[in-house]
Amino acid sequence: MECVSWDDCQAFLEKLNAHPAARASGLVFRLPTEEEWELACRAGSTNAYCRLADGTEITEATFGRVAWYDDNASTRPRWLSRFLAFAERLVDRVHEVDWSETLSHKPVGRKEPNAWGLYDLHGNVWEWTETAVGEFRVYRGGSWLILARYCESSYRLWLSPSYRLDYVGFRLCATQRPAADESHAESAEGAEFESHAESAEFESHAESAEDAEP
Repeated sequence: MECVSWDDCQAFLEKLNAHPAARASGLVFRLPTEEEWELACRAGSTNAYCRLADGTEITEATFGRVAWYDDNASTRPRWLSRFLAFAERLVDRVHEVDWSETLSHKPVGRKEPNAWGLYDLHGNVWEWTETAVGEFRVYRGGSWLILARYCESSYRLWLSPSYRLDYVGFRLCATQRPAADESHAESAEGAEFESHAESAEFESHAESAEDAEP
């Protein structure tokens, strides 16, 4: 998922958490904090990049095993891919051109996962976090557009929450829904049921009274 602003993410989360299936799961979905994001990215590593399930520590030399970045996101020369990506925005007859190898994001899961089974935390698209820096929001992970060193686990940038970019997306995390929220939801549902029951009872009495009139 890319080309979404932080504000878009919040609107999506509001709808998602209000969905009956989400409520029934007992979970609340949200963006991770940047601390949570980095912990998940590292998967136990204390170096610049993640650790794999076999204990291998990824380095810049082996970065292509786990990430799409500017060195491997296209089979075309880098300068040509960037030119075509720019030209795509200017050409009127885009549908007649084969852009399949344009430098761009890739489907998730084509590279190796980290030791915790998570894919594409490095590279592919930057990911929004819940963390704020003043009026801006932090995003992490790097993208298909930049060098490996800017995709390190600790590297961070921030951006206006209203901006949409084709190299920024998001990833969700889930936490247990607070018991108070569930209790409140049950109370609200119970109150609604009682209200409907009272309305039905009133209508029944009204109809009985009308039938009893001579």
